[in-house]
Amino acid sequence: MKKLLSLMAILLFPCMAFAGYESLTVSSAAVGLASAPTGYGGNQASCVLTLEIAPIRFRMDGTAPTTLVGHIMAPGATLKLQGEQIAKFRAIQLNAVDATIRATCNDTGAAMLDNTDLSYTRTPVNYYAVAAAAGTTTTETLITMTRSSAVSATTTSTAFVIPVGKKYRITHLSVATRGHATATIQTTTFNFRLDATGPGITTASTPVVFSARSATPATSSAWDRYNIPIPEGYEIAGNGVMAFGITAAATFTTNAPSWDLTLLGYEY
Repeated sequence: MKKLLSLMAILLFPCMAFAGYESLTVSSAAVGLASAPTGYGGNQASCVLTLEIAPIRFRMDGTAPTTLVGHIMAPGATLKLQGEQIAKFRAIQLNAVDATIRATCNDTGAAMLDNTDLSYTRTPVNYYAVAAAAGTTTTETLITMTRSSAVSATTTSTAFVIPVGKKYRITHLSVATRGHATATIQTTTFNFRLDATGPGITTASTPVVFSARSATPATSSAWDRYNIPIPEGYEIAGNGVMAFGITAAATFTTNAPSWDLTLLGYEY
């Protein structure tokens, strides 16, 4: 009878397996997973890692990463390791701040969390400018924007740097022009610029990622708006240097328009 029950258990529950847990401190020397994943080297083994406190660099080829070489992982991110990646995983702190990895491993490859962006780690970050001065006709101008991040204090600049280990995903851009009270025709071209070597943005050399145009007729204080929704998001990975900004150039006679813009997104 006991043998029959044991056989039934194997047939009914073939995927039951032990899951090991480990908490790993990542400091100035590269480390790998230690106690929990012992014996989980088969192709069906898998581990889910979540990162806390500070960013790290990691590799999954058995070679130790350095502060300059390896993939960057930000706090709050989740990583899934499969098969031999478990034994070959190595991690090191990125900014001289110890981090903590929480790892859960399974020796059967049963359902685990995937490498997805977790929505609860997102911080809404928006940029805007209201009634910005257009300057002289045909002159491309750096627009001073205000950065708003959740409940943090706002900051202003013409160029913004994405922090190391963070990603900024843009979901919507809206630009608008308002014609002068003394009616004249005007046309404005807005340029979103991204500089990989940052942090300064220039109208002469910083690459343009995308552009939008807004124009108003010879009607007093006329408005024109242009919306660019980005459903899948436009993502910028931060390295502490890469910077972005928005410039604009208006063509008009005598009376300059004013500019408004809103950039919506989130950091994670």
